[in-house]
Amino acid sequence: MSARIDLSGGWSNWKQMFLIGRTKPAIIDHYMSGTEWTEFCDDIDEALEPLNRASKYSAIAFLLTFVSTIISMSVYMITMFSKTFGTSLDDDFGPPRGQNLIFYVIGIIFVTVIISAAFNCNTGYKWQKSSEDIEEICAETSERQPRLSFHVRFERYYTFHGGDAKSHVNQYIEVLINQQGMHTELEPVAPYAPASSPYVVAASSPYVVAAIPDDTVQQRLKELEEVKHLLTEIEYSDKRTEILTDL
Repeated sequence: MSARIDLSGGWSNWKQMFLIGRTKPAIIDHYMSGTEWTEFCDDIDEALEPLNRASKYSAIAFLLTFVSTIISMSVYMITMFSKTFGTSLDDDFGPPRGQNLIFYVIGIIFVTVIISAAFNCNTGYKWQKSSEDIEEICAETSERQPRLSFHVRFERYYTFHGGDAKSHVNQYIEVLINQQGMHTELEPVAPYAPASSPYVVAASSPYVVAAIPDDTVQQRLKELEEVKHLLTEIEYSDKRTEILTDL
């Protein structure tokens, strides 16, 4: 038997933090106390805290990159628009004049993009580190719980919008219940003899034909011939002599 513990949260909404689902699976009630379950959830949330901070900073950096790009491009377009109609705004912008303003705009955009990429890389590192910490917590908890074992699992699913398909990876914890000590007794099965010749010959015993008083000599000889392949030459000869002697 197994149970699933989901880790809520996602990359799409930085306000939604990564947290463990604190609803205790019913099938582990008999094996793990409420206090132990709360401690386990607290340890997982603590391991996810660095990832939550990194995810939030990454979202803020992306937002600042977007805003700074819009502002920089707007200033540049206003400058170019003003020059087109013969209105000089060079005094309003100070030293950067005319065509030189584009280099400042590109520089600002480049710096903000680099900063945003750095935060994204840091978030990926924190995600990997949090996964390793969760695996370690699961291993330690499994050692303390002889009847339970905790394992980190991943699942990939796809969403389709129009002609586009996006893949998402979910991380969750699977709890396996150790059935050791519980066994099922098998019902005894009566032995059976395979269908074969009606005569069974023991390996260490010579074959003996049961004597039937009413049998004729011809019947006994015929019966002996039927089992001849089961006898040695000496046993066959002795038995034939015995039957003929009874005449």
